Amino acid sequence: MTRKTTYEDLEQRVKELETESARRKEAEQKLESIFHKSLDALMIIDSRSGLILSVNETTHQILGYEEDELKDKHLSTLFPRSDELLKKDLVDKFQVFGTVFTQDFVRSDGSICLLDLTATLVPWGKGEAILATFRDSAERRQAEDALRESVERLRTITDTAKDAVIMLNDEGKILYWNPAAHEIFGYTPQEALGEDLHMFLAPERYHDAYFEGFIEFKKTGQGGAVGKTIELEAIGKDGTEFPIELSLSAIHTKHKWHAVGIVRDITDRKQMEEERERLIQELKDALAKVKTLSGLLPICAACKKIRDDKGYWNQIESYIRDRSEADFSHGICPECAKRLYPELYPDT
Repeated sequence: MTRKTTYEDLEQRVKELETESARRKEAEQKLESIFHKSLDALMIIDSRSGLILSVNETTHQILGYEEDELKDKHLSTLFPRSDELLKKDLVDKFQVFGTVFTQDFVRSDGSICLLDLTATLVPWGKGEAILATFRDSAERRQAEDALRESVERLRTITDTAKDAVIMLNDEGKILYWNPAAHEIFGYTPQEALGEDLHMFLAPERYHDAYFEGFIEFKKTGQGGAVGKTIELEAIGKDGTEFPIELSLSAIHTKHKWHAVGIVRDITDRKQMEEERERLIQELKDALAKVKTLSGLLPICAACKKIRDDKGYWNQIESYIRDRSEADFSHGICPECAKRLYPELYPDT
């Protein structure tokens, strides 16, 4: 049996309606305040008919129309082309609230401007209406163009770099692999992307240190190799181990730490360093064998013997031979030959 509505029930219902009315009125007042003070162009549009119910001052500044000129007009009348298909398409777009789309608008002076539109439902009167936000898309497009140019410049740099440029995610998986990385390690991007870098390229003796260090890197972006340039070995696709120089940087993006490594094959440099060390050692060995004569040498004026450091007199040949790499061959000069063997050299 249905209970009869009492006075108390009616009184409670009236209070609920008054509360709802007050809430809606407060919401409308807040909306009106935001609506008129906003730096964006705003329109209130009937969600069913697409007719403009109200516009703010910024709309007038951007498009040049007074509110009376726009009120009760269909939004599509502000477009360069207006037909039933466009009206339906516009209503369909507005149903996807929060979506940003771009549309040409005709200003009051006949010029065309490109605006970004977003829509959301708001309370209006006894129901709801669409709050459409309009923004000049030029600034966004300039930012997008600048970003696109920046990306292209970066790609050009990395694609033409002689050093390998490799990016890893917070799991150590390869996200980016430039042409130089292919040249140095032998793996194509298709083979390398998604692989664990250290298991893929590092000798096994480095694995334990990597696993320990990467745990800290995932949390803080810090690590023993981060921000440094180090020399170590890597393994190419053919299984050959070769020396590399690694510079590692940390990047925080999307709430996660990523790593960017710049890798240089230093095989030629290491070979040159080894050759230089070999030549230096050979020179040192050669210099160690060189014996030099210096200082004051006591020599006999008659027999030409030289006195050594111990006071002994030595033939000049033996003295020089013991203190240098020189060897001697004996002969006789013309003057001595005439003096010693006059019969062989008669006066001429």
